[in-house]
Amino acid sequence: MKISVLMPTYNDAKYIQRSIKTVMDQTYENWELIIVNDGSTDETETTIRSINDERIKYHYQENKGQLNALLNASSFFDGDIVLLFHSDDELANVNVFTNIVETFNRNPIIDGVYADYIIIDKDGNQSGVITKPNMIDEDEIIRKVFYHKGDNLIGDTFIVKREIFEQFILPNYIYDNTIYYVDYQNFRILNLLKIDPYYKYRVFSENYIHSEIGKFEVANGCFRTIYKLLSNHFETGPLFVFSNLFLFKVFRKLKLYKYSKISKGKSIHKELALKIYSLWEKELESKGYPEVTIKQNKKILHSIESIGQYDKALYIYEEDINSIKSLFYGKDTREFYKSYISNTIHKIYKDILETDYDHIIVKNVEHKKIIENILHFYSLFYEVKVERA
Repeated sequence: MKISVLMPTYNDAKYIQRSIKTVMDQTYENWELIIVNDGSTDETETTIRSINDERIKYHYQENKGQLNALLNASSFFDGDIVLLFHSDDELANVNVFTNIVETFNRNPIIDGVYADYIIIDKDGNQSGVITKPNMIDEDEIIRKVFYHKGDNLIGDTFIVKREIFEQFILPNYIYDNTIYYVDYQNFRILNLLKIDPYYKYRVFSENYIHSEIGKFEVANGCFRTIYKLLSNHFETGPLFVFSNLFLFKVFRKLKLYKYSKISKGKSIHKELALKIYSLWEKELESKGYPEVTIKQNKKILHSIESIGQYDKALYIYEEDINSIKSLFYGKDTREFYKSYISNTIHKIYKDILETDYDHIIVKNVEHKKIIENILHFYSLFYEVKVERA
């Protein structure tokens, strides 16, 4: 059984040699390490090329973000088990791969494994543990994801079978920047088994997640996670829990969501959608999220309020659609942010986010699909109608 380690990296020359060494030190030797350098400007490439091991495959791409680097890496692996390994983190010990393979062999029906994270600082000193649920109850984890507003409660460092990578990791995590282990149409989750801690997660002030663009990327993915549930007619309650932020936090802190019910309705639960995104709005400014994130959340709320209304159309013209060179997906969040901040974003993306309308009109079905992709990126619920001939 071969393990494929996917390692996207960007300006991690300070840590990547140590990260790679923890892979090379593994007692289990049937592995490959696919490293995609996402346009680093430091000594990352020199450091990687100084390491001589034929199991390490190195590729370079222009800076497009971690998820695009992962997509690139997915073209080159041929293992039976696939895992994500960040280039500033470490494996916990030399037996990690052995334990992973033995776990899959003993439990052939599982889709993947997960574990608690060992926290280390910038110098590699252990400073604590991030604990994860000991067992994953299918109904409870879906409710918990919703009540935690799209947070990934297990973490993104997946370890899954190859077929699960293709079926879930690629469409959910890489393309859409959403939680990988959720089946959003059926409100089900993957069959994951918890193992002993295998991963040392480095936490320090320079973490990408603390930057404005990092905050935007996280929020954009969380918005879309909830959007995908609601778009598939997710329902839960009681609704009074969402009445104010204090009550919501108490309910969540006491884990009372365990006793709530989930079901699938026949349409979007408009009141539930309004309440959850309204609670989000109250937190974004206080936590210092960038202006575009706050603007996106307000637009999501407006799109929910506009469901079933047809008073003010936004016309998207053929020449504008034909001038779109490429669409943004969840994997392109960093590129979108840079384009938006620099005011080089395409007119359609700007109009959809910033103009006043309650539905959108296009010329044909092909154009409708393009606009629906853009709405999906923004997590907007506006209806797109095809203009009558």
